[in-house]
Amino acid sequence: MRKHVASSLWRLVPEDVRNFIDILKGEGYEAYVVGGCVRDMILGREPSDFDVTTSALPEDTVRILESKGVKTFGTGLKHGTVTALSGAGPVEFTTYRVDGEYKDNRHPEKVRFTSSLKDDLSRRDFTINAMALGEDGVKDYFGGTDDLEKGIIRAVGDGEKRFREDGLRIMRALRFAATYGFKLDEKTSEAVLSCRKLLENISRERIYSEFTRLICGKGAGEILRKYREVFFEIIPELEICSGFDQRSSFHLYDVYEHMVRAMENVRPEPVIRMAALFHDIGKPDCFTLGDDGEGHFYGHAEIGEEKAGEILARLKSDGETRRRVRLLVKNHHRQVEDTDKAVRRALGKLGEEQFFTLLELKRADGIATGKPSEDEGRHWLKVEKRARDIIDRDDCVSRKQLAVSGRDLMKAGIPQGREMGRILDGLLEEVLDGRIRNDKEELLKEAAVLYNICG
Repeated sequence: MRKHVASSLWRLVPEDVRNFIDILKGEGYEAYVVGGCVRDMILGREPSDFDVTTSALPEDTVRILESKGVKTFGTGLKHGTVTALSGAGPVEFTTYRVDGEYKDNRHPEKVRFTSSLKDDLSRRDFTINAMALGEDGVKDYFGGTDDLEKGIIRAVGDGEKRFREDGLRIMRALRFAATYGFKLDEKTSEAVLSCRKLLENISRERIYSEFTRLICGKGAGEILRKYREVFFEIIPELEICSGFDQRSSFHLYDVYEHMVRAMENVRPEPVIRMAALFHDIGKPDCFTLGDDGEGHFYGHAEIGEEKAGEILARLKSDGETRRRVRLLVKNHHRQVEDTDKAVRRALGKLGEEQFFTLLELKRADGIATGKPSEDEGRHWLKVEKRARDIIDRDDCVSRKQLAVSGRDLMKAGIPQGREMGRILDGLLEEVLDGRIRNDKEELLKEAAVLYNICG
């Protein structure tokens, strides 16, 4: 890397971090920013954090930095890591080290400190993460800069060894490839596939974190296609979808390819990408062949909703994500007529955000058939416009928008409780159907009628 380029990279390092490094160097130690922050700066991306690798032992790092008024914490002393507070956020300082045996396919049993930067970088996962940056330039012993230029993810040294040390690196390799639109080099690719069973030993939370970032990458579709066997290890429900012929004149692709294509056609946000990837996952369980030779999948949305919920529960997703993905999968086959009544009902049932997300999913679903219908595409655009008009008019679509409240009904002599809830629901139905206006006086009159009927 040319000197002026390295110099410009160094200026991108926050001043506090450069000062910390200067403090250690002033005491005779080596220190460099290292890893992902170097990779991101070379790619022209803003790093989310900065890590430092140093020849100073942890106790020396603490002593030297605190003598200059820097607050430190021994966050990982066993593995040589000290955290210092800076204006740019926490900065991790890790002593040059060589890792010992990995018995759990995740963490080394012990580490040995070393005086060699090259030895420290050699233990890292991929060449693009095994670079260090100092004021004198980038230290790149394994070809990381060349791999960044060529768009390659390559393990440092032997790929199988790297993955057996830490099985999560399999997901990280695929996530980096998806995020940057890179490819794995041949040996690393072979190692990913041969070592995929190691994912059984990795916590579901860590896999879920990598998976959600991976599917939002610009190259996610190609990774899901090429390394489908890896994803079958963590989401076995996908395996039966691969190669499953839909026997449908409306579809060009098998279920798996269709779902991947749907995912590629929605915005890179975890909830809608997962909903797209799982939306037809229930199809193989309810396939029937009609007399006309057409495949049918009655009830697949409901089955898919259950499967999506089970998958996300197993991957330890948060409850809100699980709820939203399930709602989208359950309703992805829902038809919404281009009428105020139908659109108001759908907005009330789904909520504004989920309604428009569902429309996006439905458009992607149509595109992913390989035989998109222009009429259907126009229909959903009309439905979207109608929904936005309804929202702009502030039409009532939910109980909370009714011009009367439970308190108003109590003042009118209707007791609080389950019956009041039924009356409010009845009033909402009348308003949604357009039989009465969302007017307080009209609603109270109708409430009295409903109360007498219920009574």
